[in-house]
Amino acid sequence: MLTALLFPIASHHFDPPYPYEYNERNPGLVLEIDNDWLLGGYRNSLDRNTLLGLRRIPLAEAKGARLGLVAGVCSGYRIPFCAAGYLRLGDHVEVTYVPRFYKYNAHTLAISWRQPL
Repeated sequence: MLTALLFPIASHHFDPPYPYEYNERNPGLVLEIDNDWLLGGYRNSLDRNTLLGLRRIPLAEAKGARLGLVAGVCSGYRIPFCAAGYLRLGDHVEVTYVPRFYKYNAHTLAISWRQPL
């Protein structure tokens, strides 16, 4: 069942391995299914379209915040695999941290607006 719509908004890149102009405006639409499955797309940091299929793995929840991991497949990158940590603050704000996986990318923080249905 469709539980929410997520709207990716922006990202910020830390400690890039070399000078690179990342696209930090990342509009898109992601469908949240049964609270933990994500299907959708957005404009990524390399200024390419990304389609994704991800699974959330909740780790902790307290006082309206939810912390967990997310992993799955995604297009538009050098490696078609995505893994990240996420923090949902209340019902509407979701922050994602993507670590540097290989020598060509930067640590990334991204923010999305979540609209429960």
